[in-house]
Amino acid sequence: NKRIADLSASEVDRFRNKRLLAGVTSATVNRDIAALSGVLSHYAKHSKATHPLAGLEPLDVADDETVRYLTPDESTRLRQALADRDAQAAKGRTSANKWRADRGRDLMPEITGYSDHLTPMVLLSLNTGMRQGELFSLAWESVDLAMKTITVLASHSKGNTTRLIPLNSEALAVLTTIKPEGAKGLVFKSPVSGGRFDNVKKAWAEVTKAACLPDLRWHDLRHDFASQLVMKGAPLFTVQKLLGHANSRMTQRYAKLAPSTLADAVNLLGA
Repeated sequence: NKRIADLSASEVDRFRNKRLLAGVTSATVNRDIAALSGVLSHYAKHSKATHPLAGLEPLDVADDETVRYLTPDESTRLRQALADRDAQAAKGRTSANKWRADRGRDLMPEITGYSDHLTPMVLLSLNTGMRQGELFSLAWESVDLAMKTITVLASHSKGNTTRLIPLNSEALAVLTTIKPEGAKGLVFKSPVSGGRFDNVKKAWAEVTKAACLPDLRWHDLRHDFASQLVMKGAPLFTVQKLLGHANSRMTQRYAKLAPSTLADAVNLLGA
């Protein structure tokens, strides 16, 4: 019941405190206030008024979040589960074609390689750190196999910024394998609607169950991408740019995975 012009930063700060006392985490409160701030930015731009939340700093978030990434054994199990799934689909197609041939019916194309969208999506997530929504929106026009890059458009990015992701050998091989003749439009099209995917929950649940990784979320593939880079010595600034983080705060969660970097820095004083 309050007009936007009458909203103040102090009032929103009191609202934040009430939510914290109710048990809502600081990170969740920050996300909600960021959404509200975006709406108010639209108001301020078109009314030429001062942003009502100007000067309101985000809440500090405790840096105790456990970063979920794949151990070598888990990575092997996930990849094997994907390979088994593709192999099972190929076997089923061969069996179905035998049944059809025996009855004089038209045969379906044999499956050679990936059976559908899931394995390529997972492998790209592991090798590029792209968010699931970014993969769903990825178009062939944003894929340059010659330059070995993917461009994530600002309109499809959570951070609302365009970023360029270099393709390593596995990511390049995946895209080369699945690229159709005269490819254009979405890289991954829903077999149901022919348009953009809205989720792959069922297929993901099946493959994580087969890999005995029931706690693995799709977003953890993005964490794995960043974690593996940091553990192999990649600078946090580089990881930040690859992930598309607007600032370094989000990327700092991976710093704990590179303790030797901190030790090396301190040892410089004794050199």
